[in-house]
Amino acid sequence: MTYEAWRISYQSSEQAARAAYAECVRLRAKIDEMEKQEPVAWIVAPSSRPFWGEYARQDAESEAQWCGGTAKAEPIYHSTGAPSVPECPYPCGWRSLLKLAIEDGAYLARHINEDEPVTENARTVTMRMVLRLRDVLMALNNAAPEAKP
Repeated sequence: MTYEAWRISYQSSEQAARAAYAECVRLRAKIDEMEKQEPVAWIVAPSSRPFWGEYARQDAESEAQWCGGTAKAEPIYHSTGAPSVPECPYPCGWRSLLKLAIEDGAYLARHINEDEPVTENARTVTMRMVLRLRDVLMALNNAAPEAKP
């Protein structure tokens, strides 16, 4: 809703103030509900580096201290309206798929030089990465609420 449409819908500043207050109360209740949950991850701001797992909080706080006090570790909560993580399109799972992508990327970084011809093995690794990316994007697209009729 644009500001103009919002302003037209309220005839007085009293109505606008009540509507704004009601929205603040609604958002405060949502924040309180989220903060009752355990964080799903921790993030170091402003670098936005996420940490997951059993020691996520300790790792994020260590990273924040390493930044010389300019960063802060913040919890990330699962929003009640957020969709769940889609199923990985590969049987190995998301973590193993990430590991494979990193390994393939490192291989390509080591073996492709600007002035040298691309080897058949590098082509194969590149195609494998592209196909994995396609499958992951298709899985995410299928899981997105706006993608469903």
